[in-house]
Amino acid sequence: GGAIALADGDRLVGVCAQERVTRARAGEGDAGEPTAALDLLLARTGRAKGEIARTIVAPVDPASGDAGGERIDHHRAHACTAFLTSPFNDAAILICDRESPKISVWTGSGTSVTSVAWAWTGEGFSDVFTRLAAVFGFVSAAADQRLEALARLVPGTTDLSLESLLSLEDDRLFVSPSLETVIAGRLKDARDDLMHRARIASALQSRLGDLLLELLVRIQKQLGDERLCLGGSFFYHSSMNTRVKTAGLFNAVFVPIDPGNSGIAV
Repeated sequence: GGAIALADGDRLVGVCAQERVTRARAGEGDAGEPTAALDLLLARTGRAKGEIARTIVAPVDPASGDAGGERIDHHRAHACTAFLTSPFNDAAILICDRESPKISVWTGSGTSVTSVAWAWTGEGFSDVFTRLAAVFGFVSAAADQRLEALARLVPGTTDLSLESLLSLEDDRLFVSPSLETVIAGRLKDARDDLMHRARIASALQSRLGDLLLELLVRIQKQLGDERLCLGGSFFYHSSMNTRVKTAGLFNAVFVPIDPGNSGIAV
């Protein structure tokens, strides 16, 4: 995920994302291994590359070639970051990420993180949110954040006419084939009306939040945990984190400092 965590024995001594050194977003400019981040951490700790005894990677693409180290499953890495950096001794763990399988469920107990069989096919919450952002014309690396910011202008809006576009089925998110067409038509009518566009954005974000809570109800019912850890890039969205926290489905909710790919270096 473009980040390095350096450990000395069982002690974490530093974490750094490549883009914090290069000042370029991941995928722009220096998009290879986070060598600049590693060099910085080694320099700060007075160590040398030759002293590195073990390397562990969590590749985005499990079919990728030799990444130069031991491998850990990408979603498992997210689950470990979410739970093992939390203050909880036990918790349910939900990962919502762009990488397959998009949605995964885990349990944490002590120092163990265990996968829970949870069927999921098709797009995840992150994919759908990015599709929504694209309809609004947001296609940059910060597209999701721009849509969230627009929705924040009129928070908590609901629109029954849009709800049928998205729903939660047994093992997937149902996305209407007319999703983009319907939203584009609504936006065309409000091309120069910022607040009307904001209400549409807010209503769609609210709907996706409702479906996330539906999924969490199922997880809580099956696992019975009172605490929840969240991980994966979808939980960069503070609006979604707030919905989960205030819903009261769990007594305590934890989101790691960086729930996305660079956070899994920890």
